[in-house]
Formats: sequence, structure tokens, C-alpha cells
Amino acid sequence: MRGDSGITNIEQLRGKKFAFVEPASASGFLFPNALLAGMGIDYKTFFSDTLFAGGHDKVVIAVYNKQVDGGASFGNSIDTGPPTDARTLVTSTLPDVMTAIKPIAQTDPIPNDTVSVRKGLDDNLVKLIRDGLLYVQSTADGKRVLRDLYNIDGLAPADDKDYDTIRSAAKTLNLDLEEQIAPPKPKT
Repeated sequence: MRGDSGITNIEQLRGKKFAFVEPASASGFLFPNALLAGMGIDYKTFFSDTLFAGGHDKVVIAVYNKQVDGGASFGNSIDTGPPTDARTLVTSTLPDVMTAIKPIAQTDPIPNDTVSVRKGLDDNLVKLIRDGLLYVQSTADGKRVLRDLYNIDGLAPADDKDYDTIRSAAKTLNLDLEEQIAPPKPKT
């Protein structure tokens, strides 16, 4: 929200114009929509108008330019250190964006990008891939490349429970995850 809007909580957005990123964006639509649904809010009727801006930076710009009253975008990926949220994408063109735009709510944590292997892949190959990636990220060059390419600090093994927030969001939104990721059926 714009810091000068007077809006400090989600309820104050009722009847206002709101921007999401795109329907397939976890941080720019799915998780914010699950947050709203968990509060008993249907975004289609709660806001006077919603739009899909097409990018996290575009949501920030729309809020900044008062084209919308609020928006959803990715937020801090870590709890300490400098901000890493979507506002940082536009600081070169909107130097006051970090003070002009204020977050008012946060979703459950979203698992970051993954390196995944298919079910049934040979265990030795899986271990080789995992160990190789963990080694690369432990080197100075590997850390630099991960920071430069993906803006991440490192890699870590994941457990199935690390994805419970996704399952919870899908349940809140009545989404069948298997159906959502299934390849399209051939047209007959």
C-alpha cells in the first residue's frame, strides 16, 4: 500500500482496486488468494476491481502511481538483512519506493525454487546430483553464481514437509495439485 493511503490492514481494502501479478504466480496470486480465502474473503467480490499486472514490478508501479489501491507481490525471502521484496526491482526508477510503499500483510512462507528429479530415478544418480549441487554451492564461485543468477544464498536438501504450505494453500482454494500440474490431455 502507499504509505500515504491510510490503509493499514486488508479489511480497509474492501471496495478498492487491487492488482495481482498473474494467475499462475505463487507469491503474486495463489498464496495471497489463499490468505484472503482463509479470512473468508472472495477477491472477486471483495475488491471493486482486480487486475493482473503481468509482473511483480508492474504491481509495485501500479500501487506507486495510484492506479490501484493495493497489490500482491513477492516479499522478503529472509527475515534479516536488507529488503528483498518486489519494491527493490524498481528502486532505480522510483528511488523513494521503499518508503512510499508499505507492506500490510504477509502470506505463509512459500518454498523457493527447487531442483527436482523424477520418481523412480536411480538413487545413486539422485545422490550424485544432490551432492554435486551442495558442493558447488559451498564454493566461493558457486555462491557468487547462485547470487548472480537466482538471487539466493545457497541450496539445502528439502523434505516433503517443506511443501505443506503449498498443500494448505491448495486446500484452502479447493485446488487439486495433481490436476493442476498434469499435462494437457490430447484433443480427440
